[in-house]
Amino acid sequence: MLKTLLSVCLVFAVAASAHAQEVLQGVTFSVDVLNLTTVGTDIDQVQVFTLNQTVDARGTFAQRATTVDYGTTFRRIDMRVGNNQALSLSAGYRRGGWGLSFRRWSTEEEASFQERITSSPERVTSGTMASTQSQTVQGCRMWDNTQPPVVNMRDASGFSPVDCYARNALDTSKMDIMVERAWIESPGLQAMVRIGAPIGRVEHRRQEGQEQNALVELPGLQSPFGTPFDRLTNRITLDSTGAATGRFVGPSVELAGRFGFGRLQADWRVNQSVIIGHADLTGEWIDIDRVSIVGRSGTVAFTESDMLEGRYPLSERKQTAIPVLDSEVKVGYRIVEMISAGVGYFISSWQSVPMASSWSVPVEWTDAAGTHWKRNESNLVFHGVSVFGQVSF
Repeated sequence: MLKTLLSVCLVFAVAASAHAQEVLQGVTFSVDVLNLTTVGTDIDQVQVFTLNQTVDARGTFAQRATTVDYGTTFRRIDMRVGNNQALSLSAGYRRGGWGLSFRRWSTEEEASFQERITSSPERVTSGTMASTQSQTVQGCRMWDNTQPPVVNMRDASGFSPVDCYARNALDTSKMDIMVERAWIESPGLQAMVRIGAPIGRVEHRRQEGQEQNALVELPGLQSPFGTPFDRLTNRITLDSTGAATGRFVGPSVELAGRFGFGRLQADWRVNQSVIIGHADLTGEWIDIDRVSIVGRSGTVAFTESDMLEGRYPLSERKQTAIPVLDSEVKVGYRIVEMISAGVGYFISSWQSVPMASSWSVPVEWTDAAGTHWKRNESNLVFHGVSVFGQVSF
């Protein structure tokens, strides 16, 4: 691979000999505006589900045939972070065959979702010796669990609306400090090897939650607390937050080069690094029930209020090593002796990055049924085109 790359560079050097540029020395400063797309952040957070049921009954009381059609459909909410503008700053100093360079880029991206999900009232049609009942019940699937909304007898559907929300945010940065040594040094072609220390930072935050309002009016029933009641209401909040924050440092090696055609110049670089460090994983699951009971005991009316609040926190540290491969190609035009501008393409691939942990309720809402925190990883890729300006002196 290295021999092939060197051969290509030498071919360009021969073609550029008639319009060679001078060897770049001194100080160079560059500002790049990147239009980045991030791959690997489409985590499973929210699905809007619809329970459909249709009951078709035909015949008489003595001879009746009933058909029940039912099923569930899911609408997955896309929580990928979208395109984002980012800045990349770089500076370098060269004297003779040696040099020192600095480069840093960062991006902050976020996606959010908020929607009220409602169920439909039951629809009944009847005719001669036939009747049809149908209804759709909607809710939010979260935490690996599809749970129908709670009963609300004052809603036309008989079920509570569900207020669902989610958030997915990723902040990433990488800084490279490198020492370089010229490998090929000529007016039309330059190639160098750089060795350095990259510093990376990743912070991923996620949130999922929903709110519902239960209302039951059945005088004479007993509440979950053993108290007879006329009306029971419960304002329910379910919420989970998770975060993974890590700072990493490690070694890197980079191959880079430049070849020119008069005022045109082309730059390329390939950087392989491994950044090592700790990722702090934090999270909290909250289950809040605000219960109000109104009833009568004999001739005495009473009201009871109960607050149930469950919390399941997460706090741990994980050691990890993340391989990172960066590559970039730029084509620029020298406007005057000291100033150049142009366009480029940048890609950075990060492997096995610790992501925010997620709460999981695979079966029932009990610890014994497997409720737990899930640790997550993802392969992240940042790529996009850039516009840059460069000053040399």
